[in-house]
Amino acid sequence: EEYAREQIAAEEAHVADIGKMLRKPGSIT
Repeated sequence: EEYAREQIAAEEAHVADIGKMLRKPGSIT
């Protein structure tokens, strides 16, 4: 269960990072 929780947290952080990048114009070429 600990492992699964860590995986979910890491995935959420990853998604948040992608969301930030997508909101910045010109960040993705």
